Amino acid sequence: MIIGGVVVASCIAAGAIYAVEANESQFSSDTMKQSDYDYIAHTAKYNIHHSTKTAYKMGQARYEKVDAAIKAHNADPETTSTCAHNYMSDYTE
Repeated sequence: MIIGGVVVASCIAAGAIYAVEANESQFSSDTMKQSDYDYIAHTAKYNIHHSTKTAYKMGQARYEKVDAAIKAHNADPETTSTCAHNYMSDYTE
């Protein structure tokens, strides 16, 4: 009975160590991209607040989609206008 308890405790400890190492390696290469900084600046400029991480990530995804469209429009030599971001750049369609 004692040996069985030791084996179970060892397995639990090994699992906990593996989980910690897995999380560390998962986040050790997680670096900020320029688009992350751009969205942070956008939220600061327009005083945008998100109540959850999910809402933040969704807003950032919408912002990046609009950013790509703005850059494509502004790069087109046939256009006579330019686009830019505003407070609605991360709104849903």
